[in-house]
Amino acid sequence: MQELNQILFLLFALILAAIFISTFVDKDQHSEMFSSLHWRWAILTRVMAYLSWALAPIVGAGLLTLANFSMMSSGLLLVLLYRSWRVEVSKSIEIFYLAVVVILTIMFEVLRQQGATYEKRVMLVGPVSILTSFLACYELLRYQVENKSSTLKILIAVVLGQVIMTTILVAQVFTRSQDGVSGFIQTRAQLELWGTVSAHLLSFILTSSFLYQQLFISKRKTYLALQEKRLELDHSTKEKEEITHLLAEREELIQSLIHANKTALTGALSASVAHEINQPIGAIKLNVEYLKRKLEKDSPDLAIVRDVIINIDQDSDRIAAIISSMQKIFRQEDIQAVDVNLNDLVLSLSDVFKLKIKNKNVELNFDLQAEALVTLNQEAFQQVILNLINNAIDAVSSLNQPERKILIETRNASRSVELIISDNGPGVSEDRKQEMFSLVRSNKEKGLGLGLWLSFYIVNRHAGSIRCEDNPEGGARFIISLPASERYLASQL
Repeated sequence: MQELNQILFLLFALILAAIFISTFVDKDQHSEMFSSLHWRWAILTRVMAYLSWALAPIVGAGLLTLANFSMMSSGLLLVLLYRSWRVEVSKSIEIFYLAVVVILTIMFEVLRQQGATYEKRVMLVGPVSILTSFLACYELLRYQVENKSSTLKILIAVVLGQVIMTTILVAQVFTRSQDGVSGFIQTRAQLELWGTVSAHLLSFILTSSFLYQQLFISKRKTYLALQEKRLELDHSTKEKEEITHLLAEREELIQSLIHANKTALTGALSASVAHEINQPIGAIKLNVEYLKRKLEKDSPDLAIVRDVIINIDQDSDRIAAIISSMQKIFRQEDIQAVDVNLNDLVLSLSDVFKLKIKNKNVELNFDLQAEALVTLNQEAFQQVILNLINNAIDAVSSLNQPERKILIETRNASRSVELIISDNGPGVSEDRKQEMFSLVRSNKEKGLGLGLWLSFYIVNRHAGSIRCEDNPEGGARFIISLPASERYLASQL
């Protein structure tokens, strides 16, 4: 029977050794709960206990002290492990438990040295084992409040059975006063002994299973969280791509609207342009007819011929200048922003409206005082000036009044330049001011209603601002503020 007991103790020690090794496998992936030092030392000391009991008959009774020290340490370490699942275990509790184990071990060794009976030694160690199992059960019940795992419930049941089996075993020792372990294990208490030891082993196996279960749940939650993050990232990436696509479509639409607005302005100014071109063409035709008649004579006056040719050349240059001016205004191509004198840009467009202003009996005046340069895309900003001047001409022409005036001003401001276009037309109502820069809003019966919105858009793209105010002399005035060129500002330092 003694040999069988030794074999069983060795077998139980090997099972626990396997569990101990598993806490180190893939340790980087284990949670702190699984690789806790309380858990590892609880297993290791229990292995030492079982090995000591297995080898005591061979090595000597001195190993019994080590076995009981390891057994009590293992039980208290399990209590600390179960407690650590709820709260952080303080160093003072660990030191207290260690002191209790050391004192009880010393007492056990003293009893053994004095030749105390097995019954007396069990009277010392047995109640400690029962109390330790009870504390472990208490900590598990507290932890069950927040974790309803079925494995945990089974573990609690096994630990309760451990308390019962240990109590029965101690009672058996008291009722059967055989002296020594060998005498005791030959009795019917053999069943209670191995039932208790098996319950202890099962509690370790279930604890390991519960920790693996929690590890799996943790990994599962991590995996699901990663999947969710990945889906969110994919969704976010898709949204960004859609936004980028929409912004590209928006920019394309705006460029189309700008081009459409330029086409509308071209139509509005086409009569003026045609008239401007027809004048030099007519002059050229008359000069050519006159030149033909002079050349048909035997001795043409070369001085007169030279003057006619000079007139033809000047009229040709005039046509070329008009066409070049219109091309610069209405061509559809990208022009990079450059430093521009706003006065020069305004004056370069004045010829475009010359005939319309004359036909509408409008007086156009200039007060160009700005000296600072501004960084502009000239092709885009020309549209702003053309829109506002064209609107001003239409506004003053809508009223039957003798004086129709438009004033274009430029002036320096603090680190900026202002362009002001004023008219003495009917003005703009307060309600209209709130929405006049919105897309497709217009007071005109004809037209696309894009001019002011595009002007607002282009000015904003140049980091500027545009607003409408009442003209103190009656009518309205539009004020555009643009930041002065960085190079110009640097040159003023």
